[in-house]
Amino acid sequence: VAIVEGALQLKTKTANDIYIPLSKVSAIEKDAILDEDTLAMIYSSGHSRIPVYQRMHDSEGRVTDDISSITAILLTRQLMVVDSDDGRQVSTLPLFEPICVSNNISLLDLIHVFKQRGHKKESKNYGRASHLAIVCINPDLANLSLDKGSPIPKEACVLGIVTLEDIIEQLVQESIVDECGREEEKAKTRARKAFQKWRGSTIKKKVSSIVPFEIDAKKADQLLV
Repeated sequence: VAIVEGALQLKTKTANDIYIPLSKVSAIEKDAILDEDTLAMIYSSGHSRIPVYQRMHDSEGRVTDDISSITAILLTRQLMVVDSDDGRQVSTLPLFEPICVSNNISLLDLIHVFKQRGHKKESKNYGRASHLAIVCINPDLANLSLDKGSPIPKEACVLGIVTLEDIIEQLVQESIVDECGREEEKAKTRARKAFQKWRGSTIKKKVSSIVPFEIDAKKADQLLV
């Protein structure tokens, strides 16, 4: 029933309803050096695709670090062949050109866009990314710039990104948790238990220093709340 309901909503829901805001997107600069810290940052993001942006200059000639000037997509599996001691830049890896879509496109139409994208030939600059789209107010301007090998201009008004996984989650009406997600949840659970154990021990010590008789951690916790 949930899947049927989700399928019906694909016609009415738009990218505007599910996109990830740019402020929450993990991105990397095109000329960044893939050293140990950078690789750790990319892997810790937990994403298989990372937008690559290019530093631009403002009207006064100052360098800006605006991640909306996206130029490509990095597939993290490409990092398997990278040695952190080689000092390679992100731009030396095989990158993929993203597709830009309107925030008003329906999720059903977006699926068709992803499908068609997968069958297109590679551009002269990069391969074609077919599982991630950049959500823009002016997608035509953004796509035109990318086809020319230039980053997305500010005038295109990038809002965020949307992935095929986001659409599938809307279809099945629940979040998709992969192996990495399960391990992350286990780690969080262990961390919470360790914190609770430490907190209980600390509270008991604090109360014991005040109350001249034995008291368990639970009661101590209630006394300090």
